[in-house]
Amino acid sequence: MRFRSRDHSTIASGSAWSRALKFPRTDAILCTVTGDLPRPLFERRIIAMAQDDRAALIAHEHLMIRRLRFLVDLTFATIAQDDSITLDEAWDHVRALKGAAVSMFPGKETTFDLVYLPRFSRLLQERFNAS
Repeated sequence: MRFRSRDHSTIASGSAWSRALKFPRTDAILCTVTGDLPRPLFERRIIAMAQDDRAALIAHEHLMIRRLRFLVDLTFATIAQDDSITLDEAWDHVRALKGAAVSMFPGKETTFDLVYLPRFSRLLQERFNAS
């Protein structure tokens, strides 16, 4: 018997994946932990997570995303609307925002640099005629 995986490749019935597909708990989410490099199919480990645990993790992540979005909007508005702020103080606000973002989402410094830093750079260039 063969099963189809998410990437539409077939899986033989004797493999670890087919046994995982027959996992008896209906409220389990199956994930593979593969590391940095792809491993052969028989070396993959399968982790089962209860549905309520998964929902709690997703809810927490949504909360953190909302908080980050609020902080970004607040920082942007502060820099754009405060006439007494200097360029150095504005960059201090951006650096503090990056520190908060990295503390909420560890290891995402490059994501912050790719997503938010150009937005703030454009604002500061427009506001202070500097880069």
